[in-house]
Amino acid sequence: MDLSDFGLTFLLVGAAALVLPFLDPRDSRARLVLFGVCIVLTWRYVAWRFAATIPPLALHLDSLYPWMFAIVEAAAAIGSTLAYIMLGRTLDRGPEATGNPAWLAGQVRLPRVDVLITTYNEEEPILTRTIVGAMGIDFVCLRIWVLDDGHRPWVEQLCHGKNVRYLARSENRHAKAGNINHALDVIHREPDPPEFIALFDADFVPQSNFLWPGADATAFLQQRPDPIEPIDQQCLARRAALLFRPRDAVEGRLGRRLLLRHVVGYPDAGSRGDRRVSHR
Repeated sequence: MDLSDFGLTFLLVGAAALVLPFLDPRDSRARLVLFGVCIVLTWRYVAWRFAATIPPLALHLDSLYPWMFAIVEAAAAIGSTLAYIMLGRTLDRGPEATGNPAWLAGQVRLPRVDVLITTYNEEEPILTRTIVGAMGIDFVCLRIWVLDDGHRPWVEQLCHGKNVRYLARSENRHAKAGNINHALDVIHREPDPPEFIALFDADFVPQSNFLWPGADATAFLQQRPDPIEPIDQQCLARRAALLFRPRDAVEGRLGRRLLLRHVVGYPDAGSRGDRRVSHR
């Protein structure tokens, strides 16, 4: 093995060790440079993979097999490149979040906010803590709904005991997304429908200051970065990235009811409906 083949790698690793500690991760220029280097190295590897490691393309197994794997790696490199591009820039919403409470406090009439807690098979201690957390949100015009797709009598009793609204549908079509869309239809028919909808999973507890930085005059959908506390011990491993980087958590969502219901709805396909709503 010729160590000179790794010269560029050693150079980049050494440069990174010297420079990275002094870079501000919020600086878009630094992020663009770092992700640009990652993109160059990724496609340098792909070029080497096709140029030096696979045989000429021919219609037999010894050729098609390595080509198939190389194409899969190239497809993965495309996905990585797109991720690098999306992560290369950040947007600081701190000033807007700081100003939103002032806008909200200046309203003649505070807007009504309905909190929707989706649940299917969570245990009673988990759901109870989430309901109690929602009841503790610092806001006057608040109404809490528990959307039970598990059709459990004890959940209905719990809601009556906590004086929150219980809602269940006759079938579980489209899982969580269908549960939310059904609730939006029911809420729309209420005599006093809300202006904002807040969505929470049953295993995340909202903090008391969730609404004030998020509600503003123009936003359609916001994913709050810091309003939740994970409570299900089994979910800690599954959501380790959220726990280690809590500012990236997206389980608390606040959106305008009319736009959410009439313009896009909540997407039925896939497990990342919140992201699909944002893209729409």
